[in-house]
Amino acid sequence: MSNRDWGKFAHEKALEIFLASQECLMAHSIRAVEKHIQQCRFTPASVGYSIRLFVRKRFAAEVRTQAKAFIQEHRADIVVDADIGIEYQRRAIAHELGHILLAMYRYRQGETLARQSSQLIEDACDIFERDLCKRHHNYYCDPANDHKFLFPSLDGHIVGPSA
Repeated sequence: MSNRDWGKFAHEKALEIFLASQECLMAHSIRAVEKHIQQCRFTPASVGYSIRLFVRKRFAAEVRTQAKAFIQEHRADIVVDADIGIEYQRRAIAHELGHILLAMYRYRQGETLARQSSQLIEDACDIFERDLCKRHHNYYCDPANDHKFLFPSLDGHIVGPSA
Protein backbone atom coordinates (compact mmCIF):
# COMPACT_ATOMS: atom_id res chain seq x y z
CA MET A 1 0.00 0.00 0.00
CA SER A 2 1.35 3.45 -0.86
CA ASN A 3 1.72 6.28 1.65
CA ARG A 4 -1.35 7.96 0.14
CA ASP A 5 -3.33 4.71 0.55
CA TRP A 6 -2.34 4.49 4.22
CA GLY A 7 -3.47 8.07 4.74
CA LYS A 8 -6.81 7.32 3.09
CA PHE A 9 -7.12 4.17 5.22
CA ALA A 10 -6.38 6.19 8.40
CA HIS A 11 -8.97 8.83 7.48
CA GLU A 12 -11.65 6.23 6.69
CA LYS A 13 -10.97 4.32 9.92
CA ALA A 14 -11.06 7.52 12.00
CA LEU A 15 -14.52 8.27 10.55
CA GLU A 16 -15.66 4.69 11.13
CA ILE A 17 -14.47 4.74 14.76
CA PHE A 18 -16.01 8.19 15.35
CA LEU A 19 -19.39 7.02 14.06
CA ALA A 20 -19.19 3.82 16.13
CA SER A 21 -18.21 5.81 19.24
CA GLN A 22 -21.53 7.63 19.07
CA GLU A 23 -23.18 4.26 19.72
CA CYS A 24 -21.02 3.50 22.78
CA LEU A 25 -23.76 4.05 25.30
CA MET A 26 -22.52 5.16 28.72
CA ALA A 27 -19.03 3.88 27.89
CA HIS A 28 -17.26 6.13 30.41
CA SER A 29 -19.63 5.12 33.20
CA ILE A 30 -19.29 1.43 32.33
CA ARG A 31 -15.50 1.69 32.47
CA ALA A 32 -15.69 3.65 35.73
CA VAL A 33 -17.84 0.92 37.34
CA GLU A 34 -15.37 -1.73 36.12
CA LYS A 35 -12.50 0.25 37.62
CA HIS A 36 -14.35 0.67 40.92
CA ILE A 37 -15.07 -3.07 41.14
CA GLN A 38 -11.46 -3.91 40.29
CA GLN A 39 -10.09 -1.50 42.90
CA CYS A 40 -12.49 -2.65 45.63
CA ARG A 41 -11.75 -6.33 44.92
CA PHE A 42 -15.28 -7.48 45.70
CA THR A 43 -14.61 -11.00 44.43
CA PRO A 44 -11.48 -13.09 43.88
CA ALA A 45 -11.99 -12.46 40.13
CA SER A 46 -12.45 -8.68 40.50
CA VAL A 47 -8.97 -7.83 39.20
CA GLY A 48 -10.01 -8.36 35.58
CA TYR A 49 -13.71 -7.52 36.02
CA SER A 50 -15.40 -6.44 32.81
CA ILE A 51 -18.85 -5.30 31.78
CA ARG A 52 -20.10 -6.08 28.29
CA LEU A 53 -23.01 -4.28 26.66
CA PHE A 54 -25.41 -5.81 24.16
CA VAL A 55 -28.18 -3.90 22.39
CA ARG A 56 -30.85 -6.27 21.06
CA LYS A 57 -34.00 -5.63 19.08
CA ARG A 58 -37.24 -6.78 20.72
CA PHE A 59 -35.46 -7.65 23.98
CA ALA A 60 -38.24 -6.06 26.08
CA ALA A 61 -40.85 -8.20 24.35
CA GLU A 62 -38.85 -11.35 25.17
CA VAL A 63 -38.10 -10.68 28.84
CA ARG A 64 -40.64 -8.01 29.80
CA THR A 65 -38.00 -5.47 30.81
CA GLN A 66 -36.09 -2.80 28.87
CA ALA A 67 -32.71 -3.92 30.18
CA LYS A 68 -31.20 -6.59 32.37
CA ALA A 69 -27.82 -7.20 33.97
CA PHE A 70 -26.46 -10.74 34.10
CA ILE A 71 -23.94 -10.57 36.95
CA GLN A 72 -21.12 -13.03 37.60
CA GLU A 73 -18.00 -12.98 39.76
CA HIS A 74 -15.68 -12.06 36.88
CA ARG A 75 -17.99 -10.24 34.47
CA ALA A 76 -21.40 -8.70 33.97
CA ASP A 77 -23.39 -8.46 30.77
CA ILE A 78 -25.97 -5.74 30.28
CA VAL A 79 -28.57 -6.32 27.59
CA VAL A 80 -30.72 -3.36 26.59
CA ASP A 81 -33.61 -3.13 24.15
CA ALA A 82 -32.67 -1.42 20.88
CA ASP A 83 -36.20 -0.15 20.30
CA ILE A 84 -36.56 2.14 23.32
CA GLY A 85 -34.63 5.17 22.07
CA ILE A 86 -31.12 6.35 22.83
CA GLU A 87 -31.89 8.37 26.00
CA TYR A 88 -33.85 5.51 27.52
CA GLN A 89 -31.09 3.07 26.59
CA ARG A 90 -28.57 5.21 28.47
CA ARG A 91 -30.89 5.51 31.46
CA ALA A 92 -31.55 1.75 31.45
CA ILE A 93 -27.80 1.07 31.34
CA ALA A 94 -27.26 3.42 34.28
CA HIS A 95 -29.97 1.55 36.21
CA GLU A 96 -28.30 -1.79 35.47
CA LEU A 97 -24.91 -0.41 36.52
CA GLY A 98 -26.58 0.32 39.83
CA HIS A 99 -27.65 -3.33 40.04
CA ILE A 100 -24.09 -4.47 39.34
CA LEU A 101 -22.63 -2.24 42.06
CA LEU A 102 -25.28 -3.25 44.59
CA ALA A 103 -24.74 -6.92 43.76
CA MET A 104 -21.00 -6.56 44.34
CA TYR A 105 -21.50 -4.84 47.70
CA ARG A 106 -24.09 -7.43 48.73
CA TYR A 107 -21.76 -10.24 47.60
CA ARG A 108 -19.01 -8.84 49.82
CA GLN A 109 -21.46 -9.05 52.73
CA GLY A 110 -21.99 -12.78 52.08
CA GLU A 111 -24.99 -12.76 49.74
CA THR A 112 -25.00 -14.63 46.43
CA LEU A 113 -24.61 -12.86 43.09
CA ALA A 114 -28.00 -14.12 41.96
CA ARG A 115 -29.97 -10.98 41.19
CA GLN A 116 -32.70 -11.02 43.80
CA SER A 117 -34.46 -7.75 43.38
CA SER A 118 -36.75 -6.13 45.87
CA GLN A 119 -38.51 -2.80 45.81
CA LEU A 120 -35.74 -1.42 48.02
CA ILE A 121 -33.07 -2.51 45.49
CA GLU A 122 -35.10 -1.18 42.54
CA ASP A 123 -35.54 2.16 44.31
CA ALA A 124 -31.79 2.35 45.00
CA CYS A 125 -31.03 1.60 41.33
CA ASP A 126 -33.54 4.27 40.27
CA ILE A 127 -31.76 6.78 42.52
CA PHE A 128 -28.37 5.74 41.07
CA GLU A 129 -29.72 6.08 37.50
CA ARG A 130 -31.26 9.51 38.06
CA ASP A 131 -28.24 10.88 39.89
CA LEU A 132 -25.68 9.54 37.41
CA CYS A 133 -27.65 10.70 34.35
CA LYS A 134 -28.30 14.12 35.92
CA ARG A 135 -24.58 14.51 36.61
CA HIS A 136 -23.76 13.62 32.98
CA HIS A 137 -26.39 16.05 31.72
CA ASN A 138 -25.19 18.90 33.93
CA TYR A 139 -21.57 18.24 33.04
CA TYR A 140 -22.15 18.40 29.28
CA CYS A 141 -24.45 21.42 29.53
CA ASP A 142 -21.85 23.47 31.43
CA PRO A 143 -19.72 25.55 29.02
CA ALA A 144 -16.99 25.63 31.68
CA ASN A 145 -16.32 21.96 30.85
CA ASP A 146 -15.76 22.57 27.12
CA HIS A 147 -11.98 22.46 27.60
CA LYS A 148 -12.29 18.92 28.97
CA PHE A 149 -13.83 17.36 25.88
CA LEU A 150 -12.98 19.68 22.99
CA PHE A 151 -9.73 19.79 21.03
CA PRO A 152 -8.65 23.46 21.12
CA SER A 153 -5.37 22.55 19.41
CA LEU A 154 -7.41 21.89 16.27
CA ASP A 155 -8.89 25.42 16.11
CA GLY A 156 -7.93 27.06 12.84
CA HIS A 157 -6.94 23.76 11.20
CA ILE A 158 -8.82 22.19 8.34
CA VAL A 159 -9.97 18.76 9.43
CA GLY A 160 -11.22 16.34 6.84
CA PRO A 161 -10.25 14.48 3.70
CA SER A 162 -8.51 17.47 2.14
CA ALA A 163 -6.25 18.03 5.15
